[in-house]
Amino acid sequence: MGRTEESLIRELFSNLTCDGRTPSQLLRYMKSRLGKNTMADSILKSLWLDRLPTTITQILAPMSENTSIDQLADAADRIFSQLDNQTTPVHSAEATGDHRSLEKTVEDLQRQVKDLTLALKSRGRSRFPSRRRFRSRPRSSSRDKDATPTMCYYHRRFGSKAHYCVKPCTYTAVAENKTASE
Repeated sequence: MGRTEESLIRELFSNLTCDGRTPSQLLRYMKSRLGKNTMADSILKSLWLDRLPTTITQILAPMSENTSIDQLADAADRIFSQLDNQTTPVHSAEATGDHRSLEKTVEDLQRQVKDLTLALKSRGRSRFPSRRRFRSRPRSSSRDKDATPTMCYYHRRFGSKAHYCVKPCTYTAVAENKTASE
């Protein structure tokens, strides 16, 4: 075979898969794609086996060298039908069980969302206005309770080290000693 024939064959079979066909249908399709071109049965057999499911090729492996491609196709069809009968019910049962499980989960989530929505609506307006109310409170009233109400800010804050004084201020050095001893 020349280089152009090899590239033609690669192009014909490069993306070819079973795609729901039986092995013999795949072989017939591959032969039809060849058209007028011919190739050795051993090469066609190799290309065909490469496109079959792994399970089938593993079962056919011991007999593939001494058996004609048509006999292999018949055997592959029987294996394929047996595997298809065994695996289909298992997969559909699992899928049905998974489907029911997913449906139940979705229903539970929908119920939870509905409950949360109702809970939020029943609470009325959001809590943000109440937060604003708390912000208007003074930050700390402990300083105001301990300090003399008529003492200015500077003497309350710095005591005898205050450089400024705002009237009316009743600060005296005795008052500072009194608050320091308490």
